[in-house]
Amino acid sequence: MVDIPGYQGGHFYHQFCEVSESLENSQESNAIDWSDSSFEWLFKLPPKSKGVVFERIVRNVLERNGVWVDDRSNSKHDFQIAGLRVEIKVAFATMFSNTDEWGFVWNAIKTSGYDYILLFCVLPHRLELVFMSREELLSFSDFENQEYIENMGLCLGGAASNGICVNIMEAAGDFEESFEKVVSFFKEQCRDILLMTEDGECLTGG
Repeated sequence: MVDIPGYQGGHFYHQFCEVSESLENSQESNAIDWSDSSFEWLFKLPPKSKGVVFERIVRNVLERNGVWVDDRSNSKHDFQIAGLRVEIKVAFATMFSNTDEWGFVWNAIKTSGYDYILLFCVLPHRLELVFMSREELLSFSDFENQEYIENMGLCLGGAASNGICVNIMEAAGDFEESFEKVVSFFKEQCRDILLMTEDGECLTGG
């Protein structure tokens, strides 16, 4: 066991402790409350793990609703449906320390390698979704020649990190309606290439 020095007294030491504790309490009072949320455990995961797990959730829900999802062909997208490459991005509601307001930020959005993108926003008891093609996404920005769109934000209750997120928010709507459009869209793609079964399920295009 490592020998760690014990209790340290002193005037300045106690001041550091007091300030640290007051800042902790201040952070907690301004933080978003994830207790009693179905997504609390997911929120606590490391950033990369959040994306991997949420991709599995999306895939599972799509398949529950009759959309067959194929594995990805490379690392630039998350999976394929009827030959279309699909990218999933998720952002959890967070407090912006410089404004004391809350919002969303998606990190490192690729500008190539996929056909459609689903941008999810997770609040403790609410979801938001923006679904669009790669071309539609790029039309919101001037990043066509860059490999990534860095730190692209979507803000519902807080200040936008840049002008892009305000425009993209206009593409979001009621979550139930938005996800129903996603399911219907991909089922239609299956029909177009004759991959739909008689009972309405989408078969793999692989």
